[in-house]
Amino acid sequence: LAQTPLNAAPGAHYLYSNFGYGLLGLALARRAGMDFEALVILRVCQPLGMESTRIHLDAALQRRVAPGHDGKSAKVTSWNLPPAFAGAGAFRSTANDLMKFLGAAMGLTQTPLAPAFAEMLKLRRPSDKPDTQVGAGWFITSGHGDQVIWKDGGVLGYASFLGYSTANRKGAVILANAIADLVPLGKHLLNADFEP
Repeated sequence: LAQTPLNAAPGAHYLYSNFGYGLLGLALARRAGMDFEALVILRVCQPLGMESTRIHLDAALQRRVAPGHDGKSAKVTSWNLPPAFAGAGAFRSTANDLMKFLGAAMGLTQTPLAPAFAEMLKLRRPSDKPDTQVGAGWFITSGHGDQVIWKDGGVLGYASFLGYSTANRKGAVILANAIADLVPLGKHLLNADFEP
């Protein structure tokens, strides 16, 4: 971190940063006095009943992992991020677990995390797209009489999209065991007026 130069002054403009997510995860873990996986399990997975969301997979979870593929459909071995970058995408999950997370984020399920989910959308900043703002961990795309709250992710061999429409209260989880841009499809599933 000490040798990483900044491209601009903090707050000057938007730049997505996996490095930043990794650093945030490391800072939160150090503040809590435990590793990032233990912290997320304690604060998020256990309250939401997400038993299949982990960084380190036991044998039963490992058997359920679909092999990843690159852009040419060749099988690849995905990354195992070092602990300092765990916040940038080290967790593996399932559609069922992510639906639990999404239900809580949408307020469809009452959980002790409701205040945290509400707080994540209060502070918004411009992004590099004119119709999209950035919240705490979420993107918020406005258009077609709607706001679509979403987050995508990807590591070597895998891609994901999680989001919901504030207008029609639809939610979607899309998981792919290949490198893919799932954002257009995800937004379209949530509001058909968004182009796929």
